[in-house]
Amino acid sequence: MDIQFETYTSRSVSEEEYVFWHQALNRRSEVAHYNWSRAPREVKQLVDRSSSSYDELWVEFNWQTGNDPALFGKKNGQIYILARWGTDEVPLRTESQLMISYRRRVEAEATRDNGILQFYWFLFTGLFVAGGISFLTRSDLLYGGVALLALALLLEVGRRRHKKRGLDRPINVWEQKALDFIKRRQVAG
Repeated sequence: MDIQFETYTSRSVSEEEYVFWHQALNRRSEVAHYNWSRAPREVKQLVDRSSSSYDELWVEFNWQTGNDPALFGKKNGQIYILARWGTDEVPLRTESQLMISYRRRVEAEATRDNGILQFYWFLFTGLFVAGGISFLTRSDLLYGGVALLALALLLEVGRRRHKKRGLDRPINVWEQKALDFIKRRQVAG
């Protein structure tokens, strides 16, 4: 088995960049609990050498496939990326490949989720309008009809603001932060 291995010699990672790594890889394992059978010997040696230098060491990887593992360390409140590795069966993707893959996946999921949300938003607005109109036709329920129409108006304003912000924008705040980091990195690079 051919191993691909990349070290970073303690490259510090901003909080914003770590949000990307954590969202893209999405599974954290303490080094004591990580399955080292797919990792190169050099990474395990790096862990052994680094364990006394860092307050905490962990591995992040894709929870569905186990791919793209990365070794992280933390000391004095600062996070560092120490190494990444892959095999000939599952090659090590570059950071830009990971960013492109993550961006495509998140934007596709956001478009789907936001489309569904827009549908339900529109449906509830329609229900409030229909209820408001039916209440207005009865003289004893006039205030209820006005209230339902006001709620329908608020819902429609919210739906339009949501649509204007972009249907490919994720609802999850952490996914938004990771996506913003990727977009800034891709524009700068």
